[in-house]
Amino acid sequence: MTISWALFNLSAAAILLIWAVRMVQTGVQRAHGPLIRRALKSTKGHPLLMTIFGVLLAIIFQSSTAVAVLTAGFVSSGFITSSVGVATVLGADLGSALVIQILSFNLTWLAPVCLIIGGTLFFKGKKRSFKQTGRILIGVALILISLKLLAESTAPLRQNEVVPIIIDYLTSDPITTFLFGAIFTWLIHSSIASLLLIIAFVSQAIVPTDVAVSMVLGANAGGAFIAVILVRNLNPKGQVVPLSNFCLRSVSAILVLAIIQIVGMPTILPNLSAIQQIILFHIGFNMLLVVIGFPLIKPISALLLGILHDVGANNEHSPSSRQTCLKEADIKLPARALAGTTRELLYLAETVQTMFTPAMDLYENFDKVETKELKRLEDEILLVHTKIKKYLARVSQQNLSEDQLKRNGDLIMFADNMASATEVIVNRLLKLAKERNEKALVFSDEGWRELLTLHDRVLVNMQLAMNVLVSSDLETARQLVIEKNELSSMTQKSLSKHLERLRHRKTKSLQTSNMHNETLRALRQVNSSFSSIAYSILEDAGQLRKTRLAK
Repeated sequence: MTISWALFNLSAAAILLIWAVRMVQTGVQRAHGPLIRRALKSTKGHPLLMTIFGVLLAIIFQSSTAVAVLTAGFVSSGFITSSVGVATVLGADLGSALVIQILSFNLTWLAPVCLIIGGTLFFKGKKRSFKQTGRILIGVALILISLKLLAESTAPLRQNEVVPIIIDYLTSDPITTFLFGAIFTWLIHSSIASLLLIIAFVSQAIVPTDVAVSMVLGANAGGAFIAVILVRNLNPKGQVVPLSNFCLRSVSAILVLAIIQIVGMPTILPNLSAIQQIILFHIGFNMLLVVIGFPLIKPISALLLGILHDVGANNEHSPSSRQTCLKEADIKLPARALAGTTRELLYLAETVQTMFTPAMDLYENFDKVETKELKRLEDEILLVHTKIKKYLARVSQQNLSEDQLKRNGDLIMFADNMASATEVIVNRLLKLAKERNEKALVFSDEGWRELLTLHDRVLVNMQLAMNVLVSSDLETARQLVIEKNELSSMTQKSLSKHLERLRHRKTKSLQTSNMHNETLRALRQVNSSFSSIAYSILEDAGQLRKTRLAK
């Protein structure tokens, strides 16, 4: 087998692994997102408990990055402190290391079992939770299959003449090896996938233990940086969580690398295989970070929070550094102008999503400072909305094809819908949150769970709508409309359950009746604003009937 064919097979196996990990993560978020968020809120204020919870969450999500982003959102909304959030992320990274250990066992027999059960649940399940549980099991099966493919695709590399030369260079240059591990992990956005690839090379005796250790340390640093980028639009309190973890993890990784170069490789149970030694080193490094990180969390968080506040204060009165995608020179080039407008609309939609995310948190813990920041975002959204409409009006005056003219109209409509969604968030949800706080009203437990579940579903649909905006993918557009109809059905069911509670004269339901119904309508309107982008695509494909989707 030639090296090009071996690398081709290796790339295919790696892509399957990355996709399978992502499949499990999204399945967990869709099936159990609201439950996990409520559990995370209930453990606030207890760093040790949050660390343990972070370990469990990372094992469930199979991603420490997902836990870091979720935790940063809670810190940003004021539900937990920055130091407690960092403790949670440290636990999540330890949980992610334990996932590597679990997947290193010979579990190939489990793949067909997961495929059969998962496939049955996904295709035959009536409830959303059944379908998403099926999705999770199929994802686990694909992870196990991809690991087998990795082992098979890396085996031929042992006989190649070029590989030893590369390995010799990496052995002599641990800094390059460290940077390679960090950059590669950041590029594929999955520390688990990166580490499993390293282990696959070790299992075939292609990469020696000392080189693998340098890569593992680099992967720890690169994996921590992923969340730093993903939460860059949060307020400083939220940003400081992954940033503190990145600083602590990177400095520790560099120090350990330096110590190994000076003292030599530590002997980790020499009777164990090279694979097990690498895995135990990775777990040990993360356990060490939890132990030494606890006393350092508060000073590091406070220092970084001060720096972020200083940077924010310096930029507060300066013009926005964000470069607009609406280029004057592109107006006479409709294809480029419409592509640029799509990118600008993506920013607009992401900003609306940022406004919407803490809405339900403000119901529980109304924060005037947070509300002021959301009002600032409203001004930004309205400004960008106006610029987009003026820009598209000028583009429409050019010599456009029929498809370009239609796309131009669709983008204008979506921009208007983003402005409408913003108005609903500010004038309905934020006002209701303030009223609930001032009057000290309390929802019934059932009613509050229903609202949280709907809010979570809208967030998922927002991401789906942004994917449709960029890709114009027919299947994704169809899924978005299905999700919109499902949310409408859930809203109606919540209203019926609320009326049932009123008939039983439950005090909390009586006191918050109007607020519950107004919140339901607001959530549904925001969801409809985002879902609108799908209808034009489905109509062009003949997949819409007069009132419903074609079967």
